[in-house]
Amino acid sequence: MDQAQLNTWAQEVLANEVARLSKLSYAEIARWSEYPQAPDVELRVPNELSECKFTLMKDTQPDKSIRIAIQLYRHRFLGIGQVSADGFFIAPDGSVRKIHGKGYMGSYMRHRTAQSARTDR
Repeated sequence: MDQAQLNTWAQEVLANEVARLSKLSYAEIARWSEYPQAPDVELRVPNELSECKFTLMKDTQPDKSIRIAIQLYRHRFLGIGQVSADGFFIAPDGSVRKIHGKGYMGSYMRHRTAQSARTDR
């Protein structure tokens, strides 16, 4: 499988996992650990994508809605990698809305990565 096919497949897995998790209940998701702890939820990632790292993050908002994001990271060369993410918000009433816009998700990921870097020291 060439690199482009691998990327396409990884992006499909990312989208499928976000769609699957968005069907869970608010109560179930609310029990998950908050980021930076990893929720005890197994992502369905084929073994063939083992060089890709999928990270699930949960972040409860002040209005009690929950932001769920999955980050996909693929190492390329000497610390250079490819990062993408997808996610959704789920409200206490169970309504789900997709997180739209790469800029929004990118700023979320940079914020979370910076927080993680501060807590890893």
